[in-house]
Amino acid sequence: MAANPLPPPTGSEPGPAVTGTGMVGKHRNPFLVWLVWPFITLGIYHLVWWYKINREVRDYSAAVGRPIGNSPARAALSVSLGALIVVPAVISWLHTARRIRAIEDLVAPGPAGDPSGGLTVLLALVCSFHTVYLQTALNRAWDSAKAGRTPVPAPDPLPVAA
Repeated sequence: MAANPLPPPTGSEPGPAVTGTGMVGKHRNPFLVWLVWPFITLGIYHLVWWYKINREVRDYSAAVGRPIGNSPARAALSVSLGALIVVPAVISWLHTARRIRAIEDLVAPGPAGDPSGGLTVLLALVCSFHTVYLQTALNRAWDSAKAGRTPVPAPDPLPVAA
């Protein structure tokens, strides 16, 4: 077995979330995600960002053995063309907030907290501020994962009485 030619990651460099998986989502600046990149790209970046965060959540959850099973392409389609009908976009906002909360619960279990689906929808309707809210929650989850917190194992199923 060959030795790893790369030095171990330091505090400022991204490292693997779970030993052996190498899967951690990208840490992004919430202000740039919310205002700057969508403004420069005429809104296209928001769709790309929505696809990417859903893909990162799906890939990370699968890598740690607790797959969420979402479709990033369907999520992006829901907030683009589905937004014309309104309902698919709202459902995508709710489901994405739930998925991010599930990732936070994997790396830092505790009382259910951010992001809240209802608050996500409200913030989405107010200047698309949900991007800041969700990206901040994702950054917190990725930081916890990079800090080496081990994902919580799946609970054992309860025995069924005969």
